[in-house]
Amino acid sequence: MCLNYDKATAFLNRNNLEVTSSLTYDQEACYFAYNLRGGTMRCPDPKHPNQMVAFCDGSTLRKKQGGCVGGYACIFPHDQEHTVVRSLERTTNNRAECLAALTALSYANARDPSQSIVLYIYSDSKVLIDSMTKWIYDWQDNGWLTVWGTSVRNRDILELMLELQGPRPVVWQHVEAHTNKRNWESFWNSFADGHARRAARTIYENNVE
Repeated sequence: MCLNYDKATAFLNRNNLEVTSSLTYDQEACYFAYNLRGGTMRCPDPKHPNQMVAFCDGSTLRKKQGGCVGGYACIFPHDQEHTVVRSLERTTNNRAECLAALTALSYANARDPSQSIVLYIYSDSKVLIDSMTKWIYDWQDNGWLTVWGTSVRNRDILELMLELQGPRPVVWQHVEAHTNKRNWESFWNSFADGHARRAARTIYENNVE
């Protein structure tokens, strides 16, 4: 592939403004475009194609007979072939969000068993982000009870996420949902949201009598 300014600029325009789900990333083009944009290879910038980045989302639909079905999506912008999208027979929205993040941590450990590379996890779930950055260590100290004395929901997944995270530096980043913005974070969050919704819709329709 012959790289030049026009091709790199076209790549950046697609990535930031007009990227589609069919885009496949060429690593050589990514590096060239990233440098053109003023980035440095040593900078821990999540937009850098060599970084581990996951956009996670969950979705649920209530069945007529009660209970919810759902789905989740874990999207890796720089490694899309490892994208995971799954439907869930019985779930809650928060549990679906947690399962998406658990998938990201599992992926990171498979790619980097030494747990030394930074993992960026983006989610529009404030509950997930606050759980993993503010509340979880207090819950451990309090015997997994909330400040109201009730049992912490989804404890099984939260404990497993802590175990998988281990010493790895993880950046838990909240991103606003449904903003209709065209920046990098908003695009990939919407991309994950769309896949999670379709996974939930698929299992919902399969359960309709």
